[in-house]
Amino acid sequence: MARLVITQSFQDFVTVNLPFTVPQCSPQLPAYPTRNPIPSSVKSLKMCYEDVTELEKVYFDLYRMIGKGIIDQLNTNYKTTLEAQYVLVNTSQGFFDSMTNALNSGTCDVVVSNAIITEERTKLVTFASCPYGFTFDGFLRGELDMDKYVNATSISQLNQPFYKIGYYAGTLYEGVANQSFPLAQKFPLGYDEQFEMILSKKIHATIGYAYDLSAWQRNNVKNCPSCYVRTFGNGRSFGAFVARTSRSSESYQVSYSTWLSFVLIIFALFIGIWHVTNKHNGNFDTRETFRSQKKLKSSNTCHLPIKKMSKEMDTFSNILPTDNNNNNTTTTTTGGVLPVTSSVNSSNSLSAHQQYKNSPMATSPSENQAIIIGSVGSQSSTDQSMGISSNDKRQSTSSSLVNSGLVLVDPLKAEVQRIVEKNKDKNLFGNGERKGPNKEQVWSCLKSLRITTLVVLTFMFTIMILAFVVIIGTLLPVNFGQLEKNDSSNASRRMMKVLYDDLNINLVNLLPFSAWTVPYDIFKRYANNLATVNEVSDYMDSNFPKAIMTSSKVNWVVYYFKNGTVAVPRSIDFSTGIISTSISSLPTFLQYLPSSHPLMKNMDSPNTRNGGFYNYNSQLVMLSASPLSVSDYTDQSDTSGVLVFGRIMSSKFINALANSAQLCCSFHLLSDTSDAVVSSYSKQVSSVNGTYVYQTSADWDNLDVFAYEVLSSDSLSKRQCWKTNGTMLSEQRFASLELVNDIYGNKLMIVRTDIARDVYLLGIQSVLLAIGLLLVVCAIASMIVIFFIERRVLSRLTTLTTQIQRITASNDSKQRVSVSDSTTGTDELGTVSKNINYMLDSLDVLLEQQIQEQELLKKLLERISVAEERTTSIMNSIKDIVLTVTPDGFISHANTAFYERFGYSAVDVEGITKMPLDKIFPQLKEAAKAGEGLSQVISSYDDLMSHPFTGVTKKRKNIDFDAYITKSKMSSGDQHMFVFVGRISSQMLGSSISKSSSLFSMDNEFDRLLLNSEEKERFKQFCKSEKSEENMLFLDAVLEYKTFKHTHERMIKQESIIQTFLMEEKSSFPINLAGHVVKKEMGVIVKGVGQLDLFDKLFNAVKSNLALDTFSRYKIQQHNLQYL
Repeated sequence: MARLVITQSFQDFVTVNLPFTVPQCSPQLPAYPTRNPIPSSVKSLKMCYEDVTELEKVYFDLYRMIGKGIIDQLNTNYKTTLEAQYVLVNTSQGFFDSMTNALNSGTCDVVVSNAIITEERTKLVTFASCPYGFTFDGFLRGELDMDKYVNATSISQLNQPFYKIGYYAGTLYEGVANQSFPLAQKFPLGYDEQFEMILSKKIHATIGYAYDLSAWQRNNVKNCPSCYVRTFGNGRSFGAFVARTSRSSESYQVSYSTWLSFVLIIFALFIGIWHVTNKHNGNFDTRETFRSQKKLKSSNTCHLPIKKMSKEMDTFSNILPTDNNNNNTTTTTTGGVLPVTSSVNSSNSLSAHQQYKNSPMATSPSENQAIIIGSVGSQSSTDQSMGISSNDKRQSTSSSLVNSGLVLVDPLKAEVQRIVEKNKDKNLFGNGERKGPNKEQVWSCLKSLRITTLVVLTFMFTIMILAFVVIIGTLLPVNFGQLEKNDSSNASRRMMKVLYDDLNINLVNLLPFSAWTVPYDIFKRYANNLATVNEVSDYMDSNFPKAIMTSSKVNWVVYYFKNGTVAVPRSIDFSTGIISTSISSLPTFLQYLPSSHPLMKNMDSPNTRNGGFYNYNSQLVMLSASPLSVSDYTDQSDTSGVLVFGRIMSSKFINALANSAQLCCSFHLLSDTSDAVVSSYSKQVSSVNGTYVYQTSADWDNLDVFAYEVLSSDSLSKRQCWKTNGTMLSEQRFASLELVNDIYGNKLMIVRTDIARDVYLLGIQSVLLAIGLLLVVCAIASMIVIFFIERRVLSRLTTLTTQIQRITASNDSKQRVSVSDSTTGTDELGTVSKNINYMLDSLDVLLEQQIQEQELLKKLLERISVAEERTTSIMNSIKDIVLTVTPDGFISHANTAFYERFGYSAVDVEGITKMPLDKIFPQLKEAAKAGEGLSQVISSYDDLMSHPFTGVTKKRKNIDFDAYITKSKMSSGDQHMFVFVGRISSQMLGSSISKSSSLFSMDNEFDRLLLNSEEKERFKQFCKSEKSEENMLFLDAVLEYKTFKHTHERMIKQESIIQTFLMEEKSSFPINLAGHVVKKEMGVIVKGVGQLDLFDKLFNAVKSNLALDTFSRYKIQQHNLQYL
């Protein structure tokens, strides 16, 4: 780090881009270790820095410069090829703690963030010998209570109980805040959160790096114009750091052969990609190009395309090497722009592209130069000079130029024409005969999106499949898992074998004391009361002293008579060394052994050896028993008693078993419900048959593992290990579990044996490496496909989509999609673009026709609307009742006079359910009952004379009048309709006129208010204060509706009025009118098509309501104001 800091490039970068200075390091640079501390298998070091969104980009550049500088220094000194891998660390839980955890967990190798160096931190991590920065502390004062408290210029002024101070949690400033602001209210915050609290005015200030705070303040001047930053303190150094103790290099160890295989596959993949890419883009050397041109002439299959030359003259083909024999240069082009100059001399060693750039033609064609756009073959400069200016031959060769497919964009066409004529026999310009597909057909074939996509995808999937086969064929993680289980099962069997051997040894220790004539005689006589107690005691003292019992690892030695009673006991406590000879010192289950006891089974035979385990007060006990017989016993020898050895299997003895097996094991009694292992497998144990150990034999029954587990640190309290502390877990371990029964055949304990997961982890590491390899291969293949599809399909589709969107947004049917005339214009997407333009042409024609038809329909609709309004106005102005009746006798339309006299609404008459005429005139119904239909009855009336009728109103009142019934033929078909005109008497008409005059008088004053804009505005304000402004808004909307001249405009306004005022709860301003009145008119209004009088009835009702209610209160208010 010190060598990086003193470099001029680093000093210049910090000086230009950052406000702090680089501390002066010691002139004596530390020496590198002689041996590279980084394992050779490590190919990259992970450089970590904080993920802070508000951090300026210059910090990221600084961190990457430091990481790259460290890598370069290591590579230079140790001749390695390390790379820097940059890792963002989430520091939401505290900056320094998060970085330290990332180091210790292996997420990071080096932290390059600007961590402040303190004495406490140097005890936890190792900082670089030379810091790379020096900065000051500062505080950012926000706008909270800016007018209330004096502007603070020092931290002492902020140390008040009413100040709220924030700081970046988990950083050094947590300590600064506690030390500098003991009286203030302190808030630990995230990096971005502290600035959000400043903007939202929830804290008065926050402390941190002065540079960070100043940068934020500059970027947020508009949001926080009164915020300011002040520095304090003596400044601090900061630098990079690593973990206190480096991780073991074992974590980096990867199989060298595996990495070599990985590199070889990647290398082969890139070679294949390079080969295919160069083969298809024409970037061969000139010799390969010349050979491909020869093959091209004789090939009948799809070959590499010969590119057409563009007018911009920005592509060139390669030229052949110089022919030293004739001192001339042979040129070959596969498509491009060829400047035709006077002569190409071999002494010029520049490439064709360089020659073109150096020539005058690079800027503009001269009189003696021509540009050929088309396909150019090879030509030799041994011919005469190509710059021929004879004008007499220009026209003679024009036809051949046209046939050859060349386009000349130069005034001197004759020179090019002569070249074509001279090389005609060489078939360089395509005017000779050829078998098979021509160049354009081959070019179109190879340009097909289907062909090119198929080639790339075939190559990609071939590589992927090969890699998949190799990985699956060589690395099967399932096999490693099964292998681990097999190893664990073998270890478990080995542990049980050690347990069997220990029990067998205990039985062997019985033989010197049970198959011996001396104790046989003593206890036989003792059973018959022929031996004294002293004699028995002397025997026990001499044969079972403390040393014998300790070496035999026996807690209890008990002689029994054949009836199961205790003859003589002896027990020892290994912790105190005290020996007891009383029966009470024995466990209760050993104080008497009935004949049914497993230890007493077959004790009449001297060959019997019984043993097993038992749970005594949550302690595992090993028991072994043998009959007393003579020394040279036979199968028929007599027995005089039973000798039983008992041992408590303490942790010391279990550890001895683990050492014997060279394994780790633990014994878990099922009676111990607090045991984590027992509680985990209690249900599973209930369905498992354990190993029934009641009698020793070479083979125990049910010696099978019933469960496997990965060892966890929460179940190690009873674990005993060979050479290591069993309660510590230093590596991953895999355990197998077996169930063991006691001497009664009951389930006693779980024996757990664990082994290291070396084989499995090696397999997993191999599988992960294989998966990584597969992912890399897939990623590379995917990038190739994505790049190809992007260039060939997606970018063009995006352009096409953009153009379509532009055309759609502009609503200009004259615009078209641009179709490239280049090589991409003939593939599927090019064809789609052309077809889109064809479609747009067709749509343009249809649109023109549709516009014309719409204009005609609009004019027709206007005429119909005007005619309908005229007819409606005439009918409504007639004071007589006018009804139109359908041929089947239903009313289809009625004028206003009818609605006023009969009390019906338009919904009742013209709604979904039509009203029959005989409902209003019952006398028609009576006539129809006589046998004639209603239509026939109506037709029977003479249309030249009036007929008396009595109508029934909605309130069941009768109205007498004279009526004329006229039959009128409809405009369509042979159907007809009836017009019913009823003449009301003069008395009724006068009453109606009188009533209308009265209503007019009532509304007259309100109408004058509506015509006065100032008075009307004051009335609107009054309505708003009265919470009844919706009625006035409705009147304005209807008046605006009537100002529109065109029907379609009124229809749009009609829908707006319905949604705003007439949808009850769904409307934003529902009118204040009786609900049944609104519903009554809604049926007609919804079905309306912009008629002028569509809202008249509701308008009059609302106006009358306003005039009689709100307007009357308004007049009272105005009167009171005038009085005051």
